[in-house]
Amino acid sequence: REAFERAQPVHKVRQRKFFLERTEVINFNFARYLNGRHQELVVTKDLDVFFNGPTGKVLVANLDPYYGGISYSKATRSFAVRPGAADKPVVQVTHEGATRYCAWRGRRLPTEAEWEYAASNGGTTEFPWGNQAPDCNRAALARLEPVSKKNKVAADYDSRCYVVGSKAGGVIPSVNATPGDRNAQGVQNLCGGVEEMVADCFVGKYQECAECKDPKVDDGLCNAERQRVVRGSSFALGSAQCHATVRSRWPESKPAASVGFRCAAD
Repeated sequence: REAFERAQPVHKVRQRKFFLERTEVINFNFARYLNGRHQELVVTKDLDVFFNGPTGKVLVANLDPYYGGISYSKATRSFAVRPGAADKPVVQVTHEGATRYCAWRGRRLPTEAEWEYAASNGGTTEFPWGNQAPDCNRAALARLEPVSKKNKVAADYDSRCYVVGSKAGGVIPSVNATPGDRNAQGVQNLCGGVEEMVADCFVGKYQECAECKDPKVDDGLCNAERQRVVRGSSFALGSAQCHATVRSRWPESKPAASVGFRCAAD
C-alpha cells in the first residue's frame, strides 16, 4: 500500500526523447569497467570496492559472493566474473558506482520519469507487456528459498516462484531468461530480475509542478538518509512491486543484493 501511495499525486509529464539500454548492466561489463579502473580502486578484506580519488574514498560496490557475480584477485589486482554469472545483472553496486559506470560508457542513469515511461509504454499500460498480471513464467519474481516463520525478514520477501534446488545466486536469472518481460520497444526486465536504481533522489510524494517537463529530483533535495528511487520488482519480491507506477527507495551508499541498474542517454 505504501509503495502505491508514493506514486501520488497522479500527474501528466512531458518527456523528451531518450535512449534506454535493453537490459540491466551485466557482471561481464561491470567487471571490464573495474579492471579498466583498477589503479584507482581499493578492495578491502570485506570485499568493499572503493574509488580512491582526490577527495577521499568512495564506495562503489561490494563483491560478497552470496549473490554477487564478480570476484577479485589480490595477487593480480584484477576482477573476474564468477562461473555462470557473465550475463546476469550486476548487483551490490552503490549509486555512485552506477553513476560512474554509466559515465564511463558515455551515458547516465535514467530519471525516474524515463524509467516509468518505458515500463508503462508511455503511460498506456500497467506493466511493460500490457495489462495482464505478471506470473512466474513471464517475469523473474519471488524466487527466494522459503524461510522459517521465525525469521522476521520473511514477511518482506516472496517465495511463490522458488525453484527447488536453487542455490545462492542461482535465483538471479540471466538478463535474457524471461523474454515475456519486455515493453513494446523491446526493453527487457522492467518488471522482474532485479530492482533498478535511477538518478532521482527519493521524496515521499511527487513534487507539484505547473508543467512537469522532464522532471528529476536533484541531489540537493535528497532526504537525510540520502535515499535514491528504486523501481521495479526482483527475484526477492513479488508481483505488487511490478506495477509500472510503484516506487521504492534505497540508501545511495549501501550496496543491495537485489538492486541493479541500467544506463540511459539523451
